Amino acid sequence: MSRFSRASKRMTNRVFAHIGSEATYTHLSTGVPIKTEAIIHVDVETFPGGFDSSVTGTETHISFPKADIKKARKGDKIMIEGERYIVEDLADIGNSGDSIRVIVV
Repeated sequence: MSRFSRASKRMTNRVFAHIGSEATYTHLSTGVPIKTEAIIHVDVETFPGGFDSSVTGTETHISFPKADIKKARKGDKIMIEGERYIVEDLADIGNSGDSIRVIVV
């Protein structure tokens, strides 16, 4: 592991520890709950017709440390502070080597 990779991992861990909320992620296929930290991104603006589109929409995204959640699939469930979310898809933005970001409903 490179020096940059270690620094990136430490930074990701600190961000989630500082602004993340306790979450429980349950894969639809296994039903096994995983305790993790999550960051909720509300009202993320999207351009369904592309960047030239005059139509915009909003979505809710949730980010997790990739060390805890390796892969996300449609139908997986997330509980954060008593609120239940269901994974719709991977987000187009925010998926890095150390975190995973999903679109939820």
